[in-house]
Amino acid sequence: MGYHPSTSSIYVVFRGTNSLQNWITDLKFAKADYPYPRCSGCEVHKGFYQAEQAVINDVLAEVKRLRGLYPSYQVVVTGHSLGAALAQLTAVDVKAAGYPVVSYHIGCPRVGDADFSKFVQNLLPDIHRITHDNDIVPQVPLQSMHFHHVAYEYFEDKNGAV
Repeated sequence: MGYHPSTSSIYVVFRGTNSLQNWITDLKFAKADYPYPRCSGCEVHKGFYQAEQAVINDVLAEVKRLRGLYPSYQVVVTGHSLGAALAQLTAVDVKAAGYPVVSYHIGCPRVGDADFSKFVQNLLPDIHRITHDNDIVPQVPLQSMHFHHVAYEYFEDKNGAV
């Protein structure tokens, strides 16, 4: 986490999978109830949710501290791969805490069910999902497992064209 004066932004950034423990998180495809009051019946990827919940209190405390120093700054939540899934869940919590948020997800896997997807799209109109031609991560978990993407896809082909 940090801030950048030239963009008047506070950044929350999550890295992608880089350890055995991260792979275990990625593979916890079971769904968990998403206990958010305005998302009744929503379900999300259990591993992603548990990983996000392990850090969210620290993230929100730091966002609160930085917003106290820079009250006009927007909060940008972003990540790649596993980090994009964590960014998606974190962006919801940051918004629910009352902060303006913009979110960018690069190579994001599917995080939740159709109800969760609709909920996030309504809550966060400024959310962006970016994928690349050869990246398999946005294809998992499978739609046949009732996981759905959030937000419009900005697709970059093998030549870098969007």
